[in-house]
This record gives sequence, C-alpha cells and structure tokens, in this order.
Amino acid sequence: MRRAIAGLAGLAALSALTGCGSPPSAQRRPDDVARLAAEVLPVIDELDVSTYLDEGSMCRWLVYPRGDFREGGCATSAERFSAFDDTARADFDRVTAAMRASGVDTHRFEASISSAGAVGDARFWLEDSSIQWNWFYLYDPQDAITKNRHEGKPSYERISDGWWLMTEVDD
Repeated sequence: MRRAIAGLAGLAALSALTGCGSPPSAQRRPDDVARLAAEVLPVIDELDVSTYLDEGSMCRWLVYPRGDFREGGCATSAERFSAFDDTARADFDRVTAAMRASGVDTHRFEASISSAGAVGDARFWLEDSSIQWNWFYLYDPQDAITKNRHEGKPSYERISDGWWLMTEVDD
C-alpha cells in the first residue's frame, strides 16, 4: 500500500513538472459558471470592464470606460496607460472581490462590451499547470462566437445556456 501511495505521489510530482494539467471536471463546471454569472458578470456589466488581470504585485490591469490602468510588470510596455487612481483602485478591488466570491480559480478575463454597455461575451482564463493547453470559461449568451472545430483552433464544450469550456493550444 505504501508503495502504491508513493507511486501516486511520484506521478503527481511528475505531472506537475511536465505541465500535464486538466480542466475543471465536468461535474464542477456548471457550478463554476453559475457563480461567475451571479458574482462577476453583474460587476463587469455595471462597470463595463473589458480587461481585468490580477497577478498580485507582478501585474494589475483594468480596462474600462475610465481608461486603461496598469501597475507592476505589465506597466512597462510602450502602450498608453494610466497609473491607478483612487477610483480605478476601488473599481479594481470590487472586481477582485467578485472574482474571489465566485470561488472559481481564475484571475483574468476579457469581455466585449456593446455600445449599449451590455456584456456581449466574456472569456475567463482558468488556472492550470499545463504547458500544452489553456482552458477558459466562455460566456457567449447570443452564441455569436463561431465554434468551428479545426485542428489548431480552440475547441468548445457546452456547459449550459450561454456557457462553454474553451480549450486551445498553449503557445
């Protein structure tokens, strides 16, 4: 028995070293997207956030109608952006609180916001240990994104109305 447990531990360690990760289980996905819909989408919709990234002190990024705000390592590009002001910091913290409240293992999203200010679609990057694949929860309520299946293109698995698990090759 100890040998079997040691073997499983070794396999887990090897998996972590080789970058073999996996997406959330099929049983977990509906609960994850329900929590994102309940906790995060209302904040995205209210603030019209199109980009959010929180990698702690390494990079914080918020793009919404007030501007493109960055700090940390992502603030060194040649692109035009602003340092966080008090309002942007409070709005970033609000999004962060919603992301944490969802309990979904994600720290980044990009959303398209319509001219009327509604969320058209949103892509939530999922944390993983894979160096081969990237997984996302895709919110696409109007089914506006073409979900063709071609080699080298993302693949999609329907979770529920308007929600998909998207898989693409990690570049």
